[in-house]
Amino acid sequence: MVIEKEKRKLEVLPSGKFHISFSELTTWINCSYRYVLSYVQKLSIWRDNHYADFGTAIHKGLETFLETRSAVSVIVALNLIRFFWDIGEKYEDAVPLKTALEQGKIIFQQLPDFFEKNFPGWKPVAAEEFLFEEIDEEGHPHVFKGFIDCVISTPNGRKKYWILDAKTSMNGWFRDKRRDEKLHRQLVLYKHFWSQKHNIPLNEIGTAFMIFKRNGKPGADRIELIKISVGPKTIEKHLRVLHKALTGIKKKTAYKNRSECKFCEFANTDKCKGYVDTL
Repeated sequence: MVIEKEKRKLEVLPSGKFHISFSELTTWINCSYRYVLSYVQKLSIWRDNHYADFGTAIHKGLETFLETRSAVSVIVALNLIRFFWDIGEKYEDAVPLKTALEQGKIIFQQLPDFFEKNFPGWKPVAAEEFLFEEIDEEGHPHVFKGFIDCVISTPNGRKKYWILDAKTSMNGWFRDKRRDEKLHRQLVLYKHFWSQKHNIPLNEIGTAFMIFKRNGKPGADRIELIKISVGPKTIEKHLRVLHKALTGIKKKTAYKNRSECKFCEFANTDKCKGYVDTL
C-alpha cells in the first residue's frame, strides 16, 4: 500500500523525510553519527570506488537482461565498465580495464544458464522494483523505502515468486558472511514489504542473494545463489530492529562508532568530531 502524504499525516524524521530507506537504516545501525552527517546535515565526500562502480555496471546489465532477456545486457554492462574506468583515473588498486571487461563478460555469458538451472520456467516480474510501504509504528506511521534488484515468478517451483538481491564480490562469500543476519536484513524487510504491497502470502515468496564473482578458475561458475530462509518470526525480529532505529533517530542523539571508521568517508576529516552529538 503506497502512502500519499496528503492522505495521512506522517511524522517527519530529522532527515526532513517521512520515510526511511534500507541504506539509511543500515547507516544508523552501524554508526548513528555517520547518519547525522549523511542524512541530516546532507554532507558528502566523493571517493572513486572501482568496487562500487563495477557493481553498478553489473546491476544495470542485470536490469537490462530482465527486461530483454538478450545479449544487449552484456553490452550495457561492459559499456558502463569502460565509462567508469575512463573517468576513474584515481582508482586505487583497480584491475586493468581489460581484466574488468573480461570479468563482466564471463558473468553475463553465464547469466541465462544460471536462471534456467536454478529457476526452471522462470519469468521476469520486475527489475529495480520500487517499495514505498507503511511501517505503521505505534500510531506514528513512517514509510519504508527500497529498491528490489530482481523479482521473478516460478510457476513450476515450490515458491511462486523469488526476490533476488545482486551482490558483486571478488571471490564469493565465505561461511561467516553467508550467515550474517545483518546482511540478511535487507531481504527480510524486502520480503515483508513486498508481500504487503502485493498482498501475496509470505509462504509463496522465496528470497536469495545472487553473488556475482569477479574471479574464478576457467570454466567455474561465476554466479552463486545463496537462499535465505525468511519466516514470520525472522520478519518480526528485524521489524523490531527497524522500530528501534526509528525511535533512536527521533530521540535526536547520535553516537560515533569507532569500529566503523575504516568504512566511512568522513573518517579523519574535519566533518567528524567527538563521540556524541545531537541531530
